[in-house]
Amino acid sequence: MDFLPSRRLQAFSYFLLASGVVLAHSDNIPVRLEECQENFVQVGCYKDKTRPLPKLLLNMRNSELRTGWDNWEEFLKRLACRCAEKTRREAYTYFGLQFYGECWSGVKENVTYDNDGISRGCVGEKPRKRCRHVDRVCVGKAKRNFIYRLIKPTSSAGN
Repeated sequence: MDFLPSRRLQAFSYFLLASGVVLAHSDNIPVRLEECQENFVQVGCYKDKTRPLPKLLLNMRNSELRTGWDNWEEFLKRLACRCAEKTRREAYTYFGLQFYGECWSGVKENVTYDNDGISRGCVGEKPRKRCRHVDRVCVGKAKRNFIYRLIKPTSSAGN
C-alpha cells in the first residue's frame, strides 16, 4: 500500500493507495537496524528540484556503492545508519537519502523537505523495486530524497 499524506505530516494520518509503493507516510514506527545506535522514522519520498535539504553530510556512492550493489540491503542499512549519526551530530532532525548513496540535511529541514512535492522515485531493499511499506530502509533515485526523522534518544536508567 502507498501512504500518501496531506502536504504536511503533522496529522500523522494515512491515505492508502493500492499499488504497495510508499510515497510518504508517518506512522511513527521507529526504524530499528541491528548495530545502529540511532532510531528514526520514515517520512516518505520527495522530489528534489530546488535542493530543499542543502547540506551534503555523506556520500557513499563512489566509495562503498561499487561493492554495495552485491549486498544492496546491507549497504542501504549502513548508509541510513551513518546518515542518521551524522544528522544527530550536526543537530538536525530530518535527513534524506538520495541518488543511491548520498545523505542530505540542513537548517530548517523540517520546513523544506517537501517543498518540491511527493515522488515515486525511491527504491527499497531491492535496488530495482520501488520502496514498499514493508521496506525498513529506502533511498531516492537522482533528484529524489527518501526522508527520515530522527527520534530523540531515550535516556537509559541510571543516567
